Amino acid sequence: MFSSRENITSHVTRRGGLPPNLRSSPFGRPIMMRASFVRRSPLLLLAVALTALAVFFAPGAQPAQAEHGGNHLTGMGITGTVMRGGETYTFQLIPKPFPVFDPDTADYTIRVPSELQSITFTPTWTGDEVRDVVLWMREDTNKSVEDTTMVRLVTSSGTALAASPSTENPHPAIRVRDKDGVSQFYWFDLEFVTDLPSFGGATIQNETLTAGLETSFELPKATGGFYPHTTTYSATGLPAGLRLGHDRIIRGTPEAATQTTATVTYTATDGSGASASLTFQVTVNPPVAFDAEDLNTYYGRVITYTAGQAA
Repeated sequence: MFSSRENITSHVTRRGGLPPNLRSSPFGRPIMMRASFVRRSPLLLLAVALTALAVFFAPGAQPAQAEHGGNHLTGMGITGTVMRGGETYTFQLIPKPFPVFDPDTADYTIRVPSELQSITFTPTWTGDEVRDVVLWMREDTNKSVEDTTMVRLVTSSGTALAASPSTENPHPAIRVRDKDGVSQFYWFDLEFVTDLPSFGGATIQNETLTAGLETSFELPKATGGFYPHTTTYSATGLPAGLRLGHDRIIRGTPEAATQTTATVTYTATDGSGASASLTFQVTVNPPVAFDAEDLNTYYGRVITYTAGQAA
């Protein structure tokens, strides 16, 4: 188990075959010490050690450690791919590129659809501090390189690392190695869940409209779906003249009466292609019309206008 940067560095030192005279500094970077120099200058060595400890624990010294903790990564995009309804959907598993963070606590759980086909990590960095990035897949939560299978190694910022996880190996691991050969690890665990959009118990009442008269009415909002819940809404079967807006409000002026009642299907679809639907009916009646002869019969007289006055 890699529980600290020192354990990670010592593991890399053992596995990486670094020379015996290389040791790890408190910052995780290799330093060289000559044994003869240590024997000849014990007081000087003690002074240097005390100075190093004072600098390490002094206020304001931590940013240097944090900078190394990020290992010069500027971000890491994480996306997933699923197949639904014969279509492939690629969606974000996090709201934005992964921030620079400390690998000592970089143990993250990502909720993914149970139908997940692939997961892709896209690390980004600037400069030449990063030598390469490797994606591994682990069979269990044990943070040990021996239990991993290397998927791919990249040396260029913005290059995607993709794998096809399953319930047998749902634990990706990212290793970032800097130009000095020091590695740091980012551990992820995939939680396969079914989190589909849902309208709960909501229903939509049927609408009776009149041709030529403007109308608007709001439809319910769905809940659930996979982060960042970029749910889109659509409506099929609307009578001519009506449209659904991004705010889930149907607006417009029905153009003509419907011969039969229209059945409308209202659908919410999240970024992974999962969806939920409601149906309701819309009837459009003919426009209101007044017949002069009918009015004369009803009122018993003809209504005329002369010079703006009724006669």
